[in-house]
Amino acid sequence: LPPSRLPALPPPAPRSALEAAKSLVLVETAGAGAVDAVQQYRGAVDSGGGALCIAVYRGKLSEGISFNDDYARMVLCVGLPFPSIGDEKLRSKRAFNDHPTARAAGLLPGQAWFRQQAFRALNQALGRCIRHRDDWGAVFLVDERFAGETERDGLAAWVRSMLPPQPPARFAEVAADAAAHFRAAPRAVRERRARAA
Repeated sequence: LPPSRLPALPPPAPRSALEAAKSLVLVETAGAGAVDAVQQYRGAVDSGGGALCIAVYRGKLSEGISFNDDYARMVLCVGLPFPSIGDEKLRSKRAFNDHPTARAAGLLPGQAWFRQQAFRALNQALGRCIRHRDDWGAVFLVDERFAGETERDGLAAWVRSMLPPQPPARFAEVAADAAAHFRAAPRAVRERRARAA
């Protein structure tokens, strides 16, 4: 939703409130041991107390680790993870892609390559909670740019196919749709498995 259309929300919950709701709140930090963190996270989920994982784009937890089934029922992505424009390697790569010989070789123009990097990281993060045919979850894109077709084109086809034509006008609609999905999805999976048996 565009910020101008969002209703006033309560102030963010302090970490203590999150920890009271979930048995573990895992925040990815640079240099943290991903293997140990994931084991802790899965243990908290398995115990029934639930867990919240807060990861960063291009981090170990948002790419490459599979959070099947109950290990991830929701992914909330905020913004578009464009690489740092101040990075010298990035500037060099963009300039290289804009060179006529690179263009003749079929490489993407520098700006298109730059955009592709953002969507590659976003799509990796979005895929953390839907890992197989019988898995289910909710994916939230929190950025008004996804209201337009230009940015939607960068999303994976499976995500685009599920987006509503227009974003919901009110946060209450999002909450109601999500609640209905979380009630219906497990039942739909059970019914599909029963038909297949």
